[in-house]
Amino acid sequence: MGREKRKDRNHKRLIIERGLCCAAVDNPEIFCENKKVKKLLFYFLASAGFVSVVFASGELIVAWDASNGANVVSWTLPQVQLNGTYQYHSVDIYRTFGYSSGVDSWTLVNAGVIDGSFTDYCGYGSFSYELRNVAQYNYDSDNDVWYTSSAFPDYGPVASYFMSDGSNSRNITIADAAGGQESFGGKWKISYSLQETCPIDVRIYGPGTKFTYDSEGFYVRPASTWCVRTIVDYKDIIDSVPRPAGSNYEEWDCTDSSGNIVGNGIYYVMFEIFDPFNPPSDPLNPQYNAATGVYEKRDAWVGVIPIDILRIKDFSATGINQTNTTSSISYNINNAAEIKVLILASGKEFAIASSSGSISYGSNSTYNYKAGDLIPSSGQGSDIVNIISYYRQAGTNCETWDGQSATGIAVENGLYPVGICARDRSDNTAIATDGNDQPFFTTITVDKRTETTTTDATPPTLVSVTPSSGTTVSSVSQITVTLSDASGVNASATTISLQFGTTTFSDGNGATQSPTSGSGTSQTFTLTLSTAMTAEGSYTIKIVATDKYNNPATYTVTFNISSTVSSAGDFADTVFARPQPSTSGSITFLADQSDSFFSGTPNISVCVYTIFGEKVYENTSTGKAYTWHYSNLGLAPGVYIYRLKVWNGSTSYEVVKKAVIYK
Repeated sequence: MGREKRKDRNHKRLIIERGLCCAAVDNPEIFCENKKVKKLLFYFLASAGFVSVVFASGELIVAWDASNGANVVSWTLPQVQLNGTYQYHSVDIYRTFGYSSGVDSWTLVNAGVIDGSFTDYCGYGSFSYELRNVAQYNYDSDNDVWYTSSAFPDYGPVASYFMSDGSNSRNITIADAAGGQESFGGKWKISYSLQETCPIDVRIYGPGTKFTYDSEGFYVRPASTWCVRTIVDYKDIIDSVPRPAGSNYEEWDCTDSSGNIVGNGIYYVMFEIFDPFNPPSDPLNPQYNAATGVYEKRDAWVGVIPIDILRIKDFSATGINQTNTTSSISYNINNAAEIKVLILASGKEFAIASSSGSISYGSNSTYNYKAGDLIPSSGQGSDIVNIISYYRQAGTNCETWDGQSATGIAVENGLYPVGICARDRSDNTAIATDGNDQPFFTTITVDKRTETTTTDATPPTLVSVTPSSGTTVSSVSQITVTLSDASGVNASATTISLQFGTTTFSDGNGATQSPTSGSGTSQTFTLTLSTAMTAEGSYTIKIVATDKYNNPATYTVTFNISSTVSSAGDFADTVFARPQPSTSGSITFLADQSDSFFSGTPNISVCVYTIFGEKVYENTSTGKAYTWHYSNLGLAPGVYIYRLKVWNGSTSYEVVKKAVIYK
């Protein structure tokens, strides 16, 4: 075949390529007099044996061109294996308004497009696009033969968003006043973009709200009873100013429509975008105008706002000594609140008040507390050394303690528990970042001795003992004792024993004690019984504590063993989840860590449900703690309900509580 003849045939090929090729394939009788077209048809049919339908996925992209009011649809498509040299793909472009085929259905925008992109001058709005009837064309110039294949799926749908930036990305951000997700400052900012200046509605909905879709795939506004606060209402004269095209933002101060701060939980912000020139008279029932093709509602979006009204973190305290005569108590709080810092006597413990009350302490001071505040676990004012209370703003704060009691007397050397709680103006309480169900505290070491001091007359202090004094348990197999001493605990000279009637259990006599050596300033000892004690009656723990200067102190603790222990309600108080809220991908459920209800190793079962009652997890193990790894379950942020059951023999307790997952 000569060069000039090939040029002539290539020219004819272009004519066929641009308009007649598909028709020849679908209707071969049209070109029955053209031998070349007959040859094309023959090789198209014969090429079926050479086609491979194994190919990589294609990609369909939609971008908004604001200057032309158009959506630019572009695509890349895979190639199947055909004889000849690849020339192009041909596609038909279909469009529908919204995110699903609604009142307008799918419309053919352009057919046989081969350029890899197409500009749709549709104007502003939310549209979805599909590529259909995709075909590939190859050409064999040596034999002047075309090959084609339609072994392609439809591509799409891919949506464009009215509420988006120029790249057609939603690019909507929700952040607190510090740019995080901790409700810092009680302020939330929602940043977004619009294709065109238009009226909008923005509302906040409470935890548990369910959202549905209309025929166009847009969110439908939930019932008004779920609405916590209206941020923007285009039908309200005050907020009726349309939001301009481009970047915008709205703010929420965590209050409801009455001005009260909302409680903790997962809240939702819903945007509804309406036609700039034809907003609906009834936003709950937007209409479609078939004559103009305008749907009064143009877009809708729902985002999640994790409200954590009052949380404390980074709590720490420095010690008091000859060089530092005051303790610096620092912490970080996410919202303004009244802060209460309680300092207790050495060896005392904190509890969380379940109701309001007052405690007298010092010579003439009264501590008024409410449910959720910290109190001494004994409820006695004699356990309170001092209380510091101020109203503080959000952020990092620092309080100081001069090492004196409420009566102005300097305290003795020792280890003093210091706890913190907070309450905002809407009566929300905070303890710690990991939940409101456990006291948040640390310790302050007071040691005013000079470095040249070589003698010490103060024996170790008993910090805690388990089982604790006055408790009733079903059995005991281990006793745990924590001691502290500024000069150091002499572990080898410290002994623990358990007496029941005339029988004494001690190290080497029916029990094993550890540690057996060391002189740390704080030491935890365990006395493990060879056989668990289950006989009912009164038991006495005797602790002879000695420091490194051989100053001894004897402590005795009495508890009871009974086959009938505390109620299930008391057991529920021992159950908690860590961390709360969780962002780490796992939550550990703990129960009966003080061994008040079970000794040894019981069974534990955990079931987790959504707030709508759908079970998402269940498992059974042994022990008094269970770690749930939820990261691979694809769960949405929110509040979940867990049912925890612990049992051993005939003794069984079951508790239902909640846990929160953030991302």
